[in-house]
Amino acid sequence: MKRFLAIFALVSMFSFSNLFSQDPWKISTSSINPSNYYGITVANGMIGIVSSPEPFKVKDVVLAGAYDQYGRGRVSNFLRSFNLLNMQLGIDGRNIGAAEVQNMKQELDMQKASFTCSFNYGDKATVSYTYYSLRHLPFTVLMDVTVTAKKDIALNSASVMEAPDALKDVQNYYNEIDRPHVTISLLTSFLKHMVKNQG
Repeated sequence: MKRFLAIFALVSMFSFSNLFSQDPWKISTSSINPSNYYGITVANGMIGIVSSPEPFKVKDVVLAGAYDQYGRGRVSNFLRSFNLLNMQLGIDGRNIGAAEVQNMKQELDMQKASFTCSFNYGDKATVSYTYYSLRHLPFTVLMDVTVTAKKDIALNSASVMEAPDALKDVQNYYNEIDRPHVTISLLTSFLKHMVKNQG
């Protein structure tokens, strides 16, 4: 009986150490199938970001507390808002798309409330980006992009703001703050939409 308990204790210790060899706060995958992908939401209670299987794309940005009755089935649906996080990143004159990346991995960090996607771009660079739905600024999202070059490369990037079809009469206003030490481009978008507020 003592021998059985000792073996059981060793097996339990081995299983326990394997259970905690990975970070319990993180959920990650490296097998991403676009035809069977439903997205992960990172949200702060006011604004939510739904992930996409394509690099530098976000499927949806949704607002809490604003509902659309006219989208589908005359039932309350989350109102899809401006997609603020889509971007384009180009290396040596070519924009990065899903067909050009290798070893793509996506990870949800439940402790830091962040979503990270990382991949290799040929033998030229390793790229990762992380986005957050900020807790201290309720209607604000942020994306950090890190490019680690493996050789000399030329980078170009652009932010692509898109409005979903449900939003009508979208008006965009562009302005530029030009100072001797910096130039800042500003884009403001305005729309009207009938929403049902629930709160």
